[in-house]
Amino acid sequence: IIDENISEMDKTIYEDDNIKKKFYFCMIDGSHALCGAGSLIRKIDNQLIDFTPYILKSLESMEIGVN
Repeated sequence: IIDENISEMDKTIYEDDNIKKKFYFCMIDGSHALCGAGSLIRKIDNQLIDFTPYILKSLESMEIGVN
């Protein structure tokens, strides 16, 4: 899930006043899951960089093999 509806609580949780977009994911394999969340936009050298395409590509390439 990609969410651009950022609350003041999100800014506190992610310790980022510049947060513009966040993501949540869960990869499920049977009764096991790998879940996470984070900010998709980072401020680098005073520029806001959108990491959405890189995160999505990384998630597409991930595989969990829990035995």
